[in-house]
Amino acid sequence: MKKTSIASLQERLAGWLPWDEAMYQVGATLGFWPEFGAPGDATGPFDPWHGVKEVMHTNKHELGAILEYFLDELADEGCLEVKAVDVNGIPTSHYRWNPNYKGMADLISTLE
Repeated sequence: MKKTSIASLQERLAGWLPWDEAMYQVGATLGFWPEFGAPGDATGPFDPWHGVKEVMHTNKHELGAILEYFLDELADEGCLEVKAVDVNGIPTSHYRWNPNYKGMADLISTLE
């Protein structure tokens, strides 16, 4: 079996991502769904959400609420930065890894 490296959350959130894409990346990092999007088949196109977009976009799944809470907690800790971006007149939260973060979750600085 070929082993592949899994990108860290720090790598995945190096740039600003909308809240739902940030939640998806947290879930992929934790292994809740496959690393990459599902290839298309004869009936549909490539699915970058790998069939799990509704987890982030509905109230049917407790996991979506947990991932949203986790993002907010990471922002409160200072690991992530969050900003409101106007998308078609609707303020939407965007997240990225805080490049200035120094704390317990910053393993690189704690190992130096």
